[in-house]
Amino acid sequence: MADLLPENTRKANFSHAYLDAIAASVGFSVERWTDDFDSIDVTIKVEHSGKVSAGRSPKLDLQLKCTDAFAPKDGELHFPLPVKKLRRPT
Repeated sequence: MADLLPENTRKANFSHAYLDAIAASVGFSVERWTDDFDSIDVTIKVEHSGKVSAGRSPKLDLQLKCTDAFAPKDGELHFPLPVKKLRRPT
């Protein structure tokens, strides 16, 4: 039986599902970006819920990666990421 989705699409979906589960377990929200201009796939946010000072909603931008081609070495996982561009503060 042929795969219904391309492998890269399945990996992207797995990355999002894994992050959604982790974020939900600690009460964070995840915003997905459909346009990938800055290598940002998602933004994790802590919405104001009384636990964070009013007016402050910390955010973290992430690029998600998923692979099935790695093996632990000395108890650690290493995943080489090529640096396409460095963003400098303006």
